[in-house]
Amino acid sequence: MDKIESYIVAGHGFRVIIPEGEHLWRDIAPAYSPFAAPLTGQPLFEVTVTDSIPPEDASLILRDSNPREEEAKLDVWRTAQGYLFAMRTPFTDRQNCQLHISDDFRTARVTLSGNRLERFYGLNSALMLAFLLATAQLDTVLMHASAVVKDEKAYLFLGRSGTGKSTHSRLWLQAIAGTTLLNDDHPILRIDAQGSVIAYGSPWSGKTPCYHNASAPVGGIVRIRRATENRIRRLSPIESYASLLPGSSGMLWQKELADCKDNTLQKIITGVACWTLECLPDEAAALLCASTAGKEEPCNG
Repeated sequence: MDKIESYIVAGHGFRVIIPEGEHLWRDIAPAYSPFAAPLTGQPLFEVTVTDSIPPEDASLILRDSNPREEEAKLDVWRTAQGYLFAMRTPFTDRQNCQLHISDDFRTARVTLSGNRLERFYGLNSALMLAFLLATAQLDTVLMHASAVVKDEKAYLFLGRSGTGKSTHSRLWLQAIAGTTLLNDDHPILRIDAQGSVIAYGSPWSGKTPCYHNASAPVGGIVRIRRATENRIRRLSPIESYASLLPGSSGMLWQKELADCKDNTLQKIITGVACWTLECLPDEAAALLCASTAGKEEPCNG
């Protein structure tokens, strides 16, 4: 017998269906339970874990050739009914998940393989991917960032892996009273009905167990760069777009979704001040950032 749970993340409701008694329910509980909630209407999308997916004719769209062994890989096929995503684990390069999702991104089936941890990672990645696809046309974007909240405003820190996003958040927590961590890997940005940019916590927080069902208007977005001294600079609208683009998740090979992401990012840079912070990993950098970012009005041109 299947068990069904519903969740609301960044205001978007979805359902997950997994066989009753499956250990996956226990494995996802810490991250997803804070977002569990009854749905008043139809879910935006539904994901079912199943033993097998019937074979279909498929044409390869994308083969992930990322050379970084420590990162998971994602291959994509086009099918008659939608898309098929195959995920491979870091280091071992073994397939641990297949996600088949319909053309309208509302119905998905997932098959998992490998050990218990690999199956959990596969399901977690599949749910994040299904969310990304289903919400892309709804002014919603997942950011690869660390996010804190101070004085009821959210601040996002972007940067390449290893540049110190999480470290900078930790420095805010240590040096700036009243700061809390919203999410440490994939906070979500959504444009609300009034055009405001709102940051949300999510079940996807990387290595840091930070699964807060909370939200706050965005006060600023800062790209972190390592340097020998601390200095911060406000970015122009074009620079802001270039800063946000690599830090936002999306499927650029699918034109409709790519256009939706482009429109959402343009709305974000219109409503939020963006900065670049060249810094040392010290509290002085956090204090400089906190005293500067978000103090100016966003650009509108």
